[in-house]
Amino acid sequence: MPGYTLDVTGMHCDGCERILTQNVSSVIGVREVTADVTTGTVRVRCTDDSVAYVRKAITDAGYGVVN
Repeated sequence: MPGYTLDVTGMHCDGCERILTQNVSSVIGVREVTADVTTGTVRVRCTDDSVAYVRKAITDAGYGVVN
């Protein structure tokens, strides 16, 4: 299963990490999620078909996806 690293804007604290991890984990096809406020990234292992839904889960939570 491929891995993706997405640059995310708007993360400011550990709470943001938890929110993103929960939202992205709920996407079908996602196997692993790591949100990191210090790097401003979300690393995810998921199916290729799930990437668009991962991006939507991030934006639906109120954050931005740069790439």
